[in-house]
Formats: sequence, structure tokens, C-alpha cells
Amino acid sequence: METGVIETGSGFRKFFLKLGGILAIVLHPVFSFFYCFLFVYFIVAMDYKKMHFSEVFIIVLAFTVILPIIVNLNDVYLRDLRKRPRAILFSILFYFICLIWLFLLDFRWALNRETHYYSGSEIYMPIYHFLLALLIVNMLIVSIISINYKISLHASGIGFNYALPFAFGGFHDMLPWNIWNKIFSEDIFTAIIIGFIICSSIVLWQRVASGAHSFWQVFWGFCCGFGITVLMETLSR
Repeated sequence: METGVIETGSGFRKFFLKLGGILAIVLHPVFSFFYCFLFVYFIVAMDYKKMHFSEVFIIVLAFTVILPIIVNLNDVYLRDLRKRPRAILFSILFYFICLIWLFLLDFRWALNRETHYYSGSEIYMPIYHFLLALLIVNMLIVSIISINYKISLHASGIGFNYALPFAFGGFHDMLPWNIWNKIFSEDIFTAIIIGFIICSSIVLWQRVASGAHSFWQVFWGFCCGFGITVLMETLSR
């Protein structure tokens, strides 16, 4: 398995470089929306009947995971600065198609108002639309920066995920509950968040320690992902 790791130093350092490389695959930014989709569907909308799952799942998996990976199969880490903007723009195109498709699905389901309400579609579909829009803007700005600067895509994706509590907070007028109080009332979800913080920290360290990026490329990548997400959420209120 390719992890993008340059193994140097002590055995302890090599272990964390290898671990960070594996986690960098798991936390690859191409999976960001897919993880959000599963999180929202099974946690945020947990009180609603699970309708339409297979239809939405196939669309999301195809356009936000499979197709972006196929396009970047030869260089999933996008090491070549010249190829980065084009690869990211392809991902943006796939995300945009996914966004339009989900809009059309939501419109079709809305024709049956009773099914639309009791399935929870009117709750979670706007969240998908919003998150996709956030990611598209994030990737567009990162692609522009990548023309002349090798900003860390992993750090940008992790910054986006760290900003999600603010993004979900923007739905306080739409949602019939306080999402975060509901989620964090369970110890398992607190453990998941802590686990993500630890794993993402290892990935950020690994990107610098392995020589894939400089400290500032990782720093500005994180700031870009976090800042754009929070700014867009603030402007959307």
C-alpha cells in the first residue's frame, strides 16, 4: 500500500510516519463529503425513517469518491504541482454534478409532501446541499492557490472538518433539536471526536515530517479549509 511516506529516523519515528501515511489515506480530503453524508444520515437524521438511502448513497459514492479517485488514480497525493489545479477542478465538477442531482431528487420527493416530511428529507437534504457548496468553494480556492503554491490538501480537508460544528450551527433555525447536545450526550460520539483530533494531528505532523509539505504549506492549508468554511457559514446566516 502506498502511503506517501519517506521513512527516516528512529523506529518510533518510522512507526508514526507509517501510521500517519495510512491515516492520510483514511482522512484523504476526497472522502470528506462521503463521511459527512454517513454522519448526517445515521446520526443527525436518526429519528426519521431511513428512506431513499440507497439512491442517495449511490450518487454520493459515485460522484464524491469513485470518480475523483479514478481521475487522480495515478497520483492520489497530487505531488505534481502542475497537475494539481486540473485534478481539483475535475473533483469540483463531480461535486457540482452531485449537488445538482441531489437538488433534483429533493425537488422530486418534495412533490409528495407527507413522504418528504416523514422521511426527514427536508431536514438532511439542505445540509447535504450546504456541505457540498462549502466543499466546492473550498476546493475552488485551493485549486487557485495550487497554481503557484503547494498548499496541503489534507490540511485543508481537516480544517474543513474542524469547522463543521460551526457549519451545523448555521442550521439552528431549521433543525428541531440542538444537534451537538444530542450527539455529545453519548460517550461514544465524544470518543469519536477525540479520536479524530488525535488521528488528524498525526496526519498533519506526517505531512511535514515525511517531506510531503513544509510546515507553512500545512498551516495555510488548515487555515484555508477552516477559515473558508466558517466564513461561508457566517455569511449564510
